[in-house]
Amino acid sequence: MPRSDYHIAIDGLVYLMVEVQSDGAEGDRYRMLLQAACMARFGRHMFKQPFIVFTLYIENSGQVTRYFVFHTLDAL
Repeated sequence: MPRSDYHIAIDGLVYLMVEVQSDGAEGDRYRMLLQAACMARFGRHMFKQPFIVFTLYIENSGQVTRYFVFHTLDAL
């Protein structure tokens, strides 16, 4: 299970991940995106259709960046 600051999962699959900046190098942003990519790939293999994971990254300044991470049927 991903270790984001917040997440919403349905039937064990994460659909929404939220991460709040905890270090200046923003390593947590890249960890969140890697986890989202893994969940998107796993969801695609489970459902045999494109699977989208929605992520939000909240910086210390309050700026929010959103990402849609997905794995298509054509990708291996």
